Amino acid sequence: MPDVLPRISVKVDAPPREFVNKLEQIAKQSGAFDIGKTLDMPGFEGFGSLNLMPIATNQHEELVGHLIIYPDEKSRVFIEMRAKYWNPDPPTYEAYVEAARLFFEPIIRAYNKEYNSRRFLNIQAKSDKEPTLPPETKKRFKAFVICANKSGLHPNDWERFYRFIRFCHARHIKLSEDKLRYLLSKAGFTNEESEHLADVYYHGRQILALCPGT
Repeated sequence: MPDVLPRISVKVDAPPREFVNKLEQIAKQSGAFDIGKTLDMPGFEGFGSLNLMPIATNQHEELVGHLIIYPDEKSRVFIEMRAKYWNPDPPTYEAYVEAARLFFEPIIRAYNKEYNSRRFLNIQAKSDKEPTLPPETKKRFKAFVICANKSGLHPNDWERFYRFIRFCHARHIKLSEDKLRYLLSKAGFTNEESEHLADVYYHGRQILALCPGT
């Protein structure tokens, strides 16, 4: 079963968007990254993401670090790492944390020096990373996994899964595809099927975020 990847955040000492803008400038000055930014997607106002892509080659293929602003979170920004291919793949807890530290710790140190601050990465401990779902979300997840034909999903199974995705989007449930993949594996899906469903979930939420009124 693949590792559950940790929740990583930074407690801010300025409004989240201002804090991320300052980190963006530091990242630009480092010359180590290609930088992209996503702000206020239709249907998901207040959301923001600073995306860092290393210029130098890396052991992980197409590795990207995301510094994420959530509209209902005023005291923290969150970090997620993604790659087309991890080494090892899927990533271990240790490989994921190492990648996050490699990207963001130098930027945080530079921020602390420039702004006389004491920010640091808050990384969920490996012993405390079992994902949990809010009660109603858990109920809907169970409705899918209990009824699902795990050897080959029926159209009705897909409908229940799509309804689960839409529910998570509508309620702004913070469930990454990595955590969902773990929950699916634990519920009896193969690693391959868990990976596929988690990928569908990720793209489903991205599509819904771009569609006002969904």
